[in-house]
Amino acid sequence: MSSNFSVAIATPTHRGLFSASYVRSVWGLQKKCMEAGIPVELLLLPNLTMVDRARNVLSSFFVHNTRFTHMLFLDDDMGFDVDDIMRMFDWQAHDVVAAMYGSKNIDWARVKQAVLKHPDVAPEALARIAGRTDGMYTFLREGDRAEEALEAPMPMREIGTGIMLVSRACLERLALAGIPRAAGSEHGDFPVYEFFRQKVLDGRLVGEDFYFCNLVREHGGTVYGCAWPRVVHTGPFDFVSDVQAISTLS
Repeated sequence: MSSNFSVAIATPTHRGLFSASYVRSVWGLQKKCMEAGIPVELLLLPNLTMVDRARNVLSSFFVHNTRFTHMLFLDDDMGFDVDDIMRMFDWQAHDVVAAMYGSKNIDWARVKQAVLKHPDVAPEALARIAGRTDGMYTFLREGDRAEEALEAPMPMREIGTGIMLVSRACLERLALAGIPRAAGSEHGDFPVYEFFRQKVLDGRLVGEDFYFCNLVREHGGTVYGCAWPRVVHTGPFDFVSDVQAISTLS
């Protein structure tokens, strides 16, 4: 890990509410960073209903009002093992490195397949494979599989921003490329760049996260995904994404 590495944790939060798993995870990550001598700060932006607007404000504030080398998006419904995220930091040289995680839905077909394949499987193990992952990330190459990123990140076409490390150099490159920007907003007098937006791409209506990944790659950047983090995506249930468990049981 680079000796000058520093990180601003950026969290957009619609209602200013945070899941218990998020609070535990961020608290642990801050403690681990401080022990490792990594400067860290938490940037919060509550009460914005449009997540693309919130991400644009946070990213632009990061570029203009901080000196941190990296920004780590952590959504307020995400939980993780701290060591998994510290391991992500080892790949800070990439423009974007993000964790693969599932949506807040259960993949009942995968659960059924696991039970049929492993009749004696422990009930608690099923929770680790239940999170639905289809549509949450796309690969650059046909035939790529998430398991290939259990040891080292792999190049991605698109991936979610729920746990995403973005370098300052990446955002500054996009800003200098002339992407649309606003002169300011109610959040400050700094320019707000359109890093994130919903848009129709290749006949698909993509969210702000996939749009950002395509924007990065269009301007010569790289997007990588890692599969080793065990991620909890909290909704009415803790939807767990554990690629290692999925590859073993299903």
